[in-house]
Amino acid sequence: MKDLKICIPSSTEFIVPVVKFFEAMFVEKAFEKSLTMNIVTSVIEAVGNAIVHGNRSDSRKYVTITARIEGKSMTIEVHDEGRGFDIDALPDPLAPENLLNLSGRGLFLIRSFMDHVTSRFNGSGYSLCMNKTFEREIE
Repeated sequence: MKDLKICIPSSTEFIVPVVKFFEAMFVEKAFEKSLTMNIVTSVIEAVGNAIVHGNRSDSRKYVTITARIEGKSMTIEVHDEGRGFDIDALPDPLAPENLLNLSGRGLFLIRSFMDHVTSRFNGSGYSLCMNKTFEREIE
């Protein structure tokens, strides 16, 4: 089992270094480009939502990204210091009345690209947990 933890201030300028790290990790592990892009897109969406919606872009607050690799499975947790929300109460972005909305597709993409997505709120903030199972062991 391998754990990695990254903590960044709530500023969108820190998304690019986080993305570059995940891209490099998947290139090093020789994963398919499409799989890599799906996971990286999920990380971008989760971290961006945590910064903008969770922490309201307050640079005094932090977003923590934890990645755990175990066998064929990777779990990525994105934690912010916000109040949280009910992920099941979000409107369907594919409903006709929502098709032209400029936002509201991030969690839809995450759920499409990852195998399992959960969330929880505790006294210190909100966490979105994403899991992906691969066909082979992650070394």
